[in-house]
Amino acid sequence: MIHRLFSCLLVTALPALAHAETLNVIRAHAPVYANAGDKTPNGDALLLGTRVELANRRGEWCEVRPEGAGKSSFMRCAELRAAPLSAEEIRKALQADKLDPAARFEWTARAFWLQPSLGAWLASARALEGWQLDDKTREREYRLTKPLRPRNAEFDAMKARLAEGIVASLPSVPGDANWPAASSFEGNAGLALQRLGLPQAKPSYFHTGDILAVLPRIRDWQSAGLADALSAWNKAPMRVAQFKPAHYAINAPLDGFRLVDTGLEAVLGHWDVAALALEFYTPALFQGITAQARPVTARVQKMSFGFEYFACRGWSTELPGSAFVRTEPGSPLVKQAIVRWIGKPATDKARILTRKSSGKDMYALLYVDDIDLDGDGVADLSNWRGRYEPQVSAEGIWNAVYANIDGKWYLLSADEDEDCT
Repeated sequence: MIHRLFSCLLVTALPALAHAETLNVIRAHAPVYANAGDKTPNGDALLLGTRVELANRRGEWCEVRPEGAGKSSFMRCAELRAAPLSAEEIRKALQADKLDPAARFEWTARAFWLQPSLGAWLASARALEGWQLDDKTREREYRLTKPLRPRNAEFDAMKARLAEGIVASLPSVPGDANWPAASSFEGNAGLALQRLGLPQAKPSYFHTGDILAVLPRIRDWQSAGLADALSAWNKAPMRVAQFKPAHYAINAPLDGFRLVDTGLEAVLGHWDVAALALEFYTPALFQGITAQARPVTARVQKMSFGFEYFACRGWSTELPGSAFVRTEPGSPLVKQAIVRWIGKPATDKARILTRKSSGKDMYALLYVDDIDLDGDGVADLSNWRGRYEPQVSAEGIWNAVYANIDGKWYLLSADEDEDCT
């Protein structure tokens, strides 16, 4: 469905439509018809960005053929225009306050087709649930103890694209205008910053796009973002080798995947997918550094994970430390790294300065590793760790990692243990 506001913006472009030889599809998954005015599509669809040649126009209907192809069909002219849809247009549309659920799904689907990634696909899955999964259906799922999510052609097309293989695109990277600064996080890390503060920052090792993600020490990063960053940084094609269907579970594991304990009665997954397994065609590397300032490089071959976060257990990601993560020859073991990231590797000139702050009890004890990756005397990473006072568990540990990008500190990871028994 085309959002009403966006349709209005297209009106000015339509009078010139008949004079354009080549047009661009601007709908995520545009159905085509055998004849103008048909009520039922012929089963085919054109994806966002497909270039078509305009053969004829009949009112709101355009007769088109894919560029270079011979067979023509009909589609609505409102789903075409001369200029391709841009990422900035999609971003602005998704930020609109009054976007109905159907339009939100359409725009998130467009974001996927323009810049394919697992994160964009999951955003589409959540938008699809917001549009088509109402309270009555959820109640029936609860009573029947099974998912009741119908197949969706647009969502199935996205899954087929992931199964073919993609090199992931990232809409935002640390250091760009949309990335939060170091002071944006409150919590334990924010309180600690008030006590010790970050080292003075000036341009050094990292520039925008030189580091994409930090892997927390306490729990694995949310899986889709981790896979996307591995693919994007290494330009490594990845493909989803297996989709596990969504299913209703009560403390039940996913066969073939890591054991998870939901503690709830619910349908696991997003829309009709609960978990997936993916593989990288070419080396997907992440970096690290040990407490002795020794660089670490590790290669990821495969990943498997579910999409839900389970209290006291974290994300069900089998990385790192699984059978499909290999430390590169000559590197220390991955588990010896105090910080792990996806981006530029450390150099053999790396140095680490550890700061310590104490107080009246163990919860005031704070350790900070200021890491200079290229030996120029400027900290490039700052690794913070401490304890917080839990209400239930024996102890609570938190960790935060900051990166100096172009002379400004950014928070890349903030993580803490769950307060659980």
